[in-house]
Order: sequence, then structure tokens, then C-alpha cells
Amino acid sequence: MKKSIIFFLFMFLLLGACREKVDTRESMEVGHFVQKIQTTLTSGMVGSGLLSNDVRDILVNEEGEVFIATAKGVCSTFDGGGWHPYLHEGGDNSIIALTRDREGNLWAGVSGEIKRLEGQTWTAFSFTQTGLLGSLTTILGSGKGGIWVGTDQGFAYFDGSNFEPKGEMSTTSFVEDRKGNLWRGSDVGLYLYDSTGSIVDIFTAQNGLISSKVRALSLDREGKVMAGTDKGISVFDTKSSTWTQITGTTGLPFTDISRISFTPQGELLVGTTWGAAHRAADRWHYFAGKRWVPNDLITGVAMGPDGTIWLGTGQGIGRVARIPMTLEEKAAHYKEITRARHNRMGMFTGISLNAPGDLDHFRRNDDDNDGLWTQMYIAAESFRYAVTKDPEAKKNARESFEAMLRLEQFPRELGNPGFHARSIVTIDELLAQQPTCSTFTQPTEICACKWQEWMTSSKKWKKWLPDVTGKFCFKGDTSSDEIDGHMFGYSVYYDLAAETEEEKNEVRGVVFRLMNHIVDHGYQLWDMDGTPTTFGRWDPDKINSEILRVKIDGKWQDAGSYWMDALEILSFLRAAYHITGEKKFYDHYRLLIEKYGYDTKAAHWQYPYLIDPRFYNYSDDELAFLAYYPLLQYERGPVLGKLFVDSVEGARKIKDPQRNPLWNFIAGSRMERGYGLEGAVRTLKEYPWSLIEWRMLNSQRTDITIGLTEDRHNQGTVLQSTEVLPYDERVVEKWNSNPYELDGGWGGYGEEAGTPWLLPYWMGRYHGFIKE
Repeated sequence: MKKSIIFFLFMFLLLGACREKVDTRESMEVGHFVQKIQTTLTSGMVGSGLLSNDVRDILVNEEGEVFIATAKGVCSTFDGGGWHPYLHEGGDNSIIALTRDREGNLWAGVSGEIKRLEGQTWTAFSFTQTGLLGSLTTILGSGKGGIWVGTDQGFAYFDGSNFEPKGEMSTTSFVEDRKGNLWRGSDVGLYLYDSTGSIVDIFTAQNGLISSKVRALSLDREGKVMAGTDKGISVFDTKSSTWTQITGTTGLPFTDISRISFTPQGELLVGTTWGAAHRAADRWHYFAGKRWVPNDLITGVAMGPDGTIWLGTGQGIGRVARIPMTLEEKAAHYKEITRARHNRMGMFTGISLNAPGDLDHFRRNDDDNDGLWTQMYIAAESFRYAVTKDPEAKKNARESFEAMLRLEQFPRELGNPGFHARSIVTIDELLAQQPTCSTFTQPTEICACKWQEWMTSSKKWKKWLPDVTGKFCFKGDTSSDEIDGHMFGYSVYYDLAAETEEEKNEVRGVVFRLMNHIVDHGYQLWDMDGTPTTFGRWDPDKINSEILRVKIDGKWQDAGSYWMDALEILSFLRAAYHITGEKKFYDHYRLLIEKYGYDTKAAHWQYPYLIDPRFYNYSDDELAFLAYYPLLQYERGPVLGKLFVDSVEGARKIKDPQRNPLWNFIAGSRMERGYGLEGAVRTLKEYPWSLIEWRMLNSQRTDITIGLTEDRHNQGTVLQSTEVLPYDERVVEKWNSNPYELDGGWGGYGEEAGTPWLLPYWMGRYHGFIKE
């Protein structure tokens, strides 16, 4: 009895300790956040009704109605989702500017007149015979009840009946302060007039302004005057009569200002000659490139009461809705687009678009890394299944797992078991891609006709070969990248989605054949021609090739530039032993550690790159962290386990500024805290809603420090920033490219699958980092 009580107390304390350990893991409850969703609106859109793409001004009233001034008239939003036109029959509809008067009436300005909208009818007032010269540039409803009118040769006040010219100087913009004083912008300075129309002061670059070229004016909630210039924004505090400046050094992304507006929430919204910027949540949000606007020269800015941002350009409107959303709702969006457009025989990667941004006409193509990207998708759906038990997630993972089995089946049926092809295509697919191949009749000739890449280092072709049925072609010369992905995906699928013994045996079989192939060929992947593939080598000769001298733990040592492959092969062998139970794989795991020091090499895989960061291979980051994951889950020994935990923690710390959710969550799978949770969640929130691969440029920005780096792919220097920009302001990130690079993209001719986001999200949910 006494022993039973002692045993019970021991188990109670043990369970309590376990519970306490689980509860101490750093996690975050993520509620609703603001998701930015962009829509491009043009006159050519079916059912749009936008009168012209040439947008000159935008005005939103308190009720949320949006008025658009275009080269062909004014139109406004209505509940049907289109535009209601307000045309001046027989009059000039080439609108330049909009404003409202004290009573809330809408006014529009054209070249030689201003006009008031009453219902559906315009009443025009010409100023060409009143002494006011030039072409209209701007108008402003006055607190006195009239309208200020500016032209490129002067300005005047319209009291409802008559125009009273006030000067013959070019005018770009107006604003009235709370005392009723008028501020008038021009290309030579900013003029302040009192209520009588007398000049009180003139401000230029010599006495307060950052530049004398004033392009736009506005008033903030505190009554400060905002003057947008070609070099930034000058802010005049009417209480202290002092100037401050908003420039690139204070975070403004681009300083050549074209428009200034304040949102209903009191936030600053500016248009520039290269995109728009919105100051919210203590930082600037930059909207440039076709992800956000149809043209970067902004001609109108406004925000509605619902938080929607309207950005006018000469080629249409960029509408940015700001929607409260949860991460799980965002996950549903990525799942939907990935399943709808990216599923090619169970394999998932990016697609090609026939025209920039045209998601209705696309092509699913084979990819060199179909195995890698699809295994990451399998892992994402396996994590989702473990979290939600949604049968759809299990079904999706199973479908793609079967696609991976085919990558091994076709070579196996031709006598090369374990070898995984890079990709497969049907003969019909191939002929659709390359119609000229239809001149051949035999499967061998047709497959050989498909475009093949010559690998200079190995003097091999990435050949396409027919399967035994003659209905498919599969691609050889598989690299370590694909095997890295396969062993990661197989291990997650085995642990979380393969529930029956039959399913587990399928995983055991394919993993056994794969790793048996690699081990029996001296830690090499042998192609269909009986020679090692170009990059499928993990043998000691390869690992230690291209020797570099590095300092490890204070001692100079020889380091091979392929040490990252040591991390891979140890991960493969440890995962294979976990899945198959075959002692052979564990014995080779120990051999590589004890005889060849693979453990030390694996733990210090980054050292060669740190010696010469100009040639840093960012895709190796992805491969390394995918290899870390099985090791972290299965190697729990006190020495090796700690070695790999310390290694991944060190690697993650170096990457911490990147806020990469995949790196951080993989490291976090064996860490209780300090794995960059906040940065990872920020990136999941920031990741762009649209995954169209637009050309995104940031090297023109004034808020960043630009440096140069060598790039192994471009074979030259590339522009990069010293910090990672918000992810929705960069190219779509697949986690295998330089996150500091400023310029890139496909010009809208592709769309990425949602896998790069879905994998870290569901991994974070599974490990308890993210709590919805």
C-alpha cells in the first residue's frame, strides 16, 4: 500500500511537471488584425462604369460615398458595386479637381470654370472673363462659404456669384487654418493670407520649408499645416510657429509629394510621384508597384469611414480595403487559391499567367523542384490535420503523397529503386507545352524533345525519360534539394497524417528504398544512367571539398563549403531510422558522426558562408531548416540533441532580423522561448494577400539604407537594404531568396502557391505557438 501511494505521488508530480513545462512555452493569442486587400479598378472592367482611367482627384464624404474626378467626368460609388456618372451635358467634363463647400455641396473644376452639382445637374460658373488668367489647377471650399480657385497664373475667391481675383501667381494648392487664414502653395513658396486677403508671411526653403516647391496642402486634427513638397513634408505648428520636417530619415518612403490627405481616423495619407504612403500604427505603409496601384504617379488619395484607401492614377484606381481578419481566415484564403489553381496531378508550385495579373488564364507547368515544394505542401496539410482533424486536410495530404510515390515508382519500374524523379508530366501535357514535339511518335523521342538543361559542373543533361507505360515523362538529375524536401515531408506525414498501419507501411517502404539507395551508393544519389546526379552527393569527399579556413570555438579549422549537406544526410538517416526502424540507417548515422565528424560539420554549416557572405546562398537556409526539423524531433540524446538545438538556435539568431516564421517555428519546436515569435506573427500578418508575382521596386525609397552585395544567381551586384522591409512591400517570398534584396519580380506573369505561408502557420498552430 505504501509503495502504491509513493508511486501515485511520483506520477502526480511527474505529470504536474510535464503540464508546467507545456504551459511555460512562449505562445501568442492572435486575434483580429487589419488585412490589406487590393483591387485595381479601371474603365475597361466589365460592369465597372468608371468613366476614364485618367483619374485626377478623389473625394470621400462623411457617408462614405466616393467621388472620382476623371478626364471624362465625375462618377461616384453606389451600392451596386459600380459607378454612377455625373455628366455635364454640353459642358466640359475633363475634371481637374474636386471640393465641397460649407454646406456639403460637391464642386468640380475644369480648365476655365467651376461648377456645382445639384442632384444630377451641374451649374457652371466661368472665370475666364473675370480677370483670373490661366488654366485651373486646384479648388477649395472655404469656411466662409465660397470657393477658392487656383490656376497656373493666379488665384481668386468665388463668393457664390462673382470671382474676386487675388493675385497673378501660379497656385498649386490651398488650405484654410482654424483661424480662417488661407495658405496658398506654389512652385516658389508657401503664402499665408489673413481673413482680409493680405499677405501675412511667405515661407520658402530659406525660412522653414524643406523645399520651396509646394505641391499639396492639408490640415491635421491639431491644426498643424502640412505642406507637401518635392523633398518631403514640412509641418507648421500654428501654436508655436515652428517648422518640423517629415522626410526619409523619419520614415517617409518617398519624398516627392503629389497629394496630402488625412483619414477619418486622423492618420496621414500621402500620394507621391512613386506610390502612396499611409502613416498608421506607428509606421508608414508604402503602396507602390502594381500589387497596389495601376501606376506609381499618384493623382488622388482618400480614405473612407470604413478604412478603405482610394488611390488614383492616370491608369485607374488602386482600392485597398483594410479588413479585420484572423490568421485562420487568411489561411482559408491561401488554401482556396492553392487548391483552385495550383494542383497539377497532386503537385503544387507556382503557375504562369498568360497576361500580367490575369488569374483567369494560366498554365500549370512542371517545376525542377516539384518534389520539394509538394512535400512542403504535404507537411502543411499534415499539420493542419493534426490541429483540426479536418478530413479534407488528410485527403489533400494523401493526394500529394501519392504524387510523390509516383516520382519514385517510375524510376523503380525501370530498375532504379529509391531514386526520386524531379518531376513528371503526361505526354499530352508535354505536347501542349511544346507542340513541335508532335513530330515524334515514340515516347522516348517525345520525352527527349522536351527542353533539357545542360549541367556544366557534372557535364550531364537533366534528361526526360518515358515511364514503362509510355504515358508519362519523368525528369532526372535530381538534386539534394528534392531529397531534403522528401525526407521532411515524409516524416511529418508519417507522424501526423498516416494513421493506419497500411498508410505507415507505405511511408516506410518509400523511405527505406530512398535511403537504402543513398547509403548503398556511398551516400550518393545515382541517376538513371548509373552515375551520381549533379547535386545528389553527401559523401565525405564532397562534404570536405573546396576547403576554407574558419575559426570554430576559438580554433582555426578546415571547413568544406558543402557542410550543409552533412546536416542533410544526418537528418535523412535519423528520420529514416525513426520511420523504418532499420538499424542500418542508425549505424550509418553514427558512422558519419564518429568517423567523419559530420555532427560538428552539420552544427556549423553556416561558417563557410559567414567567411564570404557575398556568395551567400539563401536557398540553403530553407534546406538547412527543413533538415533541422526531423533532427530536432527525433534526436533527443543529451549530447547530440543539445548540439543540434544549440545549432538551430544560433542559426535562427543570425536570421532573427528576417522575421521568418518558418525558421523561427522550426527552431521553436525545441525551444520554450526566445525563438522570434513576435516577428514570425508579424510576417504572417504582413504576407501579401495577392500572390501574383508583380515586379516590386524599392531601391528608389528614401527611408532605407542601401548597400550592395554579390549575388550568386545574377553573377553581379544587387541592391539590398540593411533591414528587411515589410513583406507586403516586397516580391512574394518563398523563403529561398534574399529577403534584403530591394528589386525583383516577374512583372505579373506568375502566381505563387500559398504553401510558403500555410506551412509555418499550421506548424505554429500544431506546436502551440499561435493560439487563435
